[in-house]
This record gives sequence, structure tokens and C-alpha cells, in this order.
Amino acid sequence: MADFRALARHHEPIRAYIRHRRWIDRSGVLAYAPNTECSAFSIDGFGFRRGELNGTPYDLNAAFSGQPYGLVLGSSHVFGFGLARDAQTIPSQLAAQTGMPCLNLSFPEAQLQSLHAVALRICAQAPQAPQFIALLPGGTLTRYAFVRDCDPLFGVPDFQKGAIAANLPDSPTETAAFRSLLTYARFWIGQIATLAQTQGCPLLFHPEHTAFEKPQLSEAEKSCRLTVPQSDPDRWRFETHRLRYAAYTDAILGALPTSARIANVDPARLSYLDEFHYTADGAAQIATALATA
Repeated sequence: MADFRALARHHEPIRAYIRHRRWIDRSGVLAYAPNTECSAFSIDGFGFRRGELNGTPYDLNAAFSGQPYGLVLGSSHVFGFGLARDAQTIPSQLAAQTGMPCLNLSFPEAQLQSLHAVALRICAQAPQAPQFIALLPGGTLTRYAFVRDCDPLFGVPDFQKGAIAANLPDSPTETAAFRSLLTYARFWIGQIATLAQTQGCPLLFHPEHTAFEKPQLSEAEKSCRLTVPQSDPDRWRFETHRLRYAAYTDAILGALPTSARIANVDPARLSYLDEFHYTADGAAQIATALATA
């Protein structure tokens, strides 16, 4: 990963995440600890990061207020790791552009079935359907790159335990695992698309980019050693991402119904805190693309 000491010098709020962000196990689902608050971020009682609209914070309860709302599903890049305040996340910046609360429904390296489950629960119990469901599924590939293993229904094993030593990039076992990943991703993305259809709302989809897809890193990104592996596990993880990104992106785009609305962003214009997390400006560009979609 990037040089976090250099990152902390360039982006002071990262220190708050390192000190205060906690992960918990919710019956097998890795999640953010509820009721956590510091200078850079706040997490509500359900374990989801609060948003901000017109200077006023909002949380998951916005879905049950009877007022319009949107759902944004994703991983730590949607959570907004490293951003200075809740107002800078993709959901909050999308809320500012649409004029309604956009809920930040994210998990660390989120599994797609977990995102489907939380969206399904909200849609089943909220007094009205969301105005849209936005899916940013890049965390599925980054989780896979950690482990290089996948069950075709239940997804990628716990990435905190590391990879099986034999599952090196492009090995026979990794190639078979990647086929399972595509089966898994297509199925669960299809389920999220079906949920949007049954709710009568559009599915917004951002296929996502990382620092690896940026043609030329900025001087600040280079100084933090983005995309430069610091160890063998980093090297294998980065190689896996580069090897599988194009096929994964093509597969998930191919799984979408024709009614889905694609939010496109020029990868050359995005800016990054580390390999996988956007700056406030990068988050703003993605929010604008989603709002346009």
C-alpha cells in the first residue's frame, strides 16, 4: 500500500481514521462500529456514516421520515476513508446536488450480498421507495485481490486472514477463483438491479477506477508511493488487480439491465489519497456523474 506516513503529512485527517475508526463483526459481516465520532467522521447507531445536507447531518433515519431519499451502496471509498468531514463523501456530495439525503451504506471491502441485504431491509420497511439505488461495486475486486479466492454464491473469504500461499496471480487456482468471482458478482449485481426494478426506481452504476487506472499520477500521489508495493503481499495484490480489472469491469457492466444508468468519470481526472480512496475532489466528480445519470 501507499506510504501512510507520507499520506498523513499530505492529508492530516487520515490520522483521525487511524486512531478512531473501528471494525466489528456483525454475525459474519465486517462492519463499522456504531456510534463512533471524531473530528473527521461520525457513524450512526446502525453502523453507517452520517451524511450532511445544507449543513445539517442526517443518518439512516432519513429513509423512514417519509421524505425523498437515495441509497448509495459501496465499500470504504463510499464510506470516505481519509476525508476531512462527512460533507465530503460521495453520498453527501450527491445529496448536495440532488437536494435529498443520500444514505451512505458501506462496509469495509463490502460483500455484494451484504449491500443487497441492507438495501432490501430499508426498501421493505421504509414508508416510500428510494428515489434511486446507486451501486459502486469496486470493493468486490479489491477484496478479491487480497485473498484471490472466491465462493460463487457467498463471495470472497475474510480478507483479514490473507491469501492462500499457492493462489498467486494467474495461477490455475487463482484463475478458477476468478471465474467464481465473476459468477458471484454477476448474480448479486443482478439481485440489486432487480430490487431497484421492483421499487420502481433507477439503478445508478459507477464501475469505478483506482489509481492503477490513472494514466499519470500526480506529484503528490507519486510522493506517497501510490501503486508501489511495499511487500510481497502488496505486490501480489497489485498484480491481481491489474490482471483482472478489465475482465471484472466488463463482466459487471454486462450483468446490468438496459435500464441501468451508468455514471462515467474520466480516470485521468480523478485524484487519490491512496490506491483505492478518493480525495474530496475525486469524490465530487463521482457524485456529479451519479447526479447526471
